[in-house]
Amino acid sequence: MQASHHVSPRPITLLQVYRPLPAVVRFLLFTLAYAGGVELAFILTFPITNFLTFWPAGGLFVAALLLADRRDWPLLCLGAYAATTLLDALHGRNLLAGQMYIVGNCSEALTGAWLVRHYVGQPSMARLKDVIGLTALSAVVGTALCATIGVSANVMLLGGSGFFNKWFLWWSSNMLGVLVVAPFLLTLFTKAWNPRLTRPSRILEFGMLAGLIIGAAWLVAQYIPTWGHLSIVVVPLIIWAALRFGPFGASGVSALLAFILVWIGARGHAALPVPTSADIWLLQVFLAVTILVGLVLAAVLAEREADREALLASETRLRQSEKMEAIGHLAGGVAHDFNNMLTSIVGNAEMLLDTVNPQDRKCVEDILKAAGRSADLTRKLLAFARKGKYRSVPVDLHAVIVEVVAILAHSLDKRIVVKEILSASPPTTQGDPTQIQGALLNLALNARDAMPEGGELTLATEVVELSAEDCRMPPFDLTPGRYIAIRVTDTGRGMDADTLSHLYEPFFTTKHEGAGTGLGLAAAYGAIRNHHGAITVGSVPHQGTTFTIYLPLHEGETQEDSKPAAPASPGVGHILLVDDEELVREVASRMLRSLGYRVTLCSGGKEAIEIYRKDQPNIDLVILDLIMPDVSGRDTFRALRTINPAVKALLASGHSFNKDMQTVLDEGALGLIEKPFSIAGLSRMIAQAMASLAPF
Repeated sequence: MQASHHVSPRPITLLQVYRPLPAVVRFLLFTLAYAGGVELAFILTFPITNFLTFWPAGGLFVAALLLADRRDWPLLCLGAYAATTLLDALHGRNLLAGQMYIVGNCSEALTGAWLVRHYVGQPSMARLKDVIGLTALSAVVGTALCATIGVSANVMLLGGSGFFNKWFLWWSSNMLGVLVVAPFLLTLFTKAWNPRLTRPSRILEFGMLAGLIIGAAWLVAQYIPTWGHLSIVVVPLIIWAALRFGPFGASGVSALLAFILVWIGARGHAALPVPTSADIWLLQVFLAVTILVGLVLAAVLAEREADREALLASETRLRQSEKMEAIGHLAGGVAHDFNNMLTSIVGNAEMLLDTVNPQDRKCVEDILKAAGRSADLTRKLLAFARKGKYRSVPVDLHAVIVEVVAILAHSLDKRIVVKEILSASPPTTQGDPTQIQGALLNLALNARDAMPEGGELTLATEVVELSAEDCRMPPFDLTPGRYIAIRVTDTGRGMDADTLSHLYEPFFTTKHEGAGTGLGLAAAYGAIRNHHGAITVGSVPHQGTTFTIYLPLHEGETQEDSKPAAPASPGVGHILLVDDEELVREVASRMLRSLGYRVTLCSGGKEAIEIYRKDQPNIDLVILDLIMPDVSGRDTFRALRTINPAVKALLASGHSFNKDMQTVLDEGALGLIEKPFSIAGLSRMIAQAMASLAPF
């Protein structure tokens, strides 16, 4: 069962390395990078025409703002200001003009980044809207503001004419700077590296592609007289990069092409020894178009690949859900039949307990102990099969987590650190606290076993809002609304994809023989689904695992557990016992007779209805199996009520509590006897039913 909301460990990216650094270190790194971008811009300037082809620092600035938290934006602006001022002072440039230029550069980057963040979100260049948004909002609109401020400062402080021509050249260089640098940095810093891209063959291929780009650029610059003819040689290489390496490859190769062509052109070449402004403008147009072709193609392909992977993941989750549903039905049927057998074993063993000699008594006690453990296994199977809740009360999940942590304190390795981050408010859901506690305990113990050498176990809660779109995706299948998300995270050895695909199957375990039954996670899965919730898992080998439980939020108050009823003494009366399983009928009749009751046995609903119709005045209580082949327990009870509206009846079932049982209880049944039952439990239930008022 996979998650669409899953919080799984991901490969470390450069951004994850950069963000945790102290603010001073981040400030210095950006300042140095920005200063390098400014110096590189002047190195790439055409000396004859003094034409600044593109402004690398502008693309760097925009990318940094898009990648950073908005609280760091003033820090980045301060870094750009410091770098510009220092370089102007070192090179003897006009400091006042430099101050105006940096105002324009900051305005460009802030405007472009804000517009992209507002209308697109944080771009990864893996969506077509990322490419369009960055191009239109930052490369075109944001740079126009910078050009206006910069050219105005230039004209006012340094004099000269040709405002529009200067504005256009300023704007085109800044626009190309954003298109060349920003996409590459955005993909470089945010890409969760696909392992396929780090294979030696793919690294060799990318190196060969980069070499072809450098060689083609040099060849073209030397022998092709116009920049427009470059497309014949270069565009196929850009398409190759987009097809094979996605947005990262397209942006990286495009940036390499731009730097090589401008560097060669700025130093003169045989084809254009004295390039004019028009020639350089054509180079800008060519680079802009080429870069956009690569980025658009890569984004379209990435979107198609993402859609295909999402469809495959959805189909996989659906198949997994259907498989789990089928296994659940099978497990429920097996548990029901097994409980019938256990009823016979427990009942007969209890009948023998006080009749055997002391030497044999230990054997009978061992039989009862083994039967008790077997009954616990069937309860887990029934929980996995999602046959219903035992109780439905408001549950304080924070209190449940505190209890789980207290229980774990006695079984956890001292090298495992437990953290509680309980942020949900209110922390309440509706359900059975025992089942929820068992589910959390199973997850926590599973996390413990994944950290044999110690680690960190975190239990965290928060309130989340699941939309209709979220709830349509497997494994959720929930109603839109507010849910409490409980995350159980460990730093253990993690799991691979094959293990995850079998994780909740009964008796599947990764532990060595004898170390586990393989029912813990299956029971947790069933219990959570039984509470109209969902459970998801994310895991990467050697990087830990996170299970996330989603339970519906309940706004009501919690209530205290009720005290168990006191044991009842044996009594007298006539009981009609209805069960299709002969072993259950025989052992239950012996147990009832040992308690002093007179018993009439029936093997099915039809027989019970006929006997009750003839002898109902003499029958004090009916014990009725819920699942029978001819007439179900529910239909049998309704027929008995037609004969006698005041009939007293108890249900007996090998299933845990479910809707069918609740329906019969709502219609007047006096209680439920869960199989396997003991003599003491049977005695208490009958005494309570006999003492109750007749249902109407």
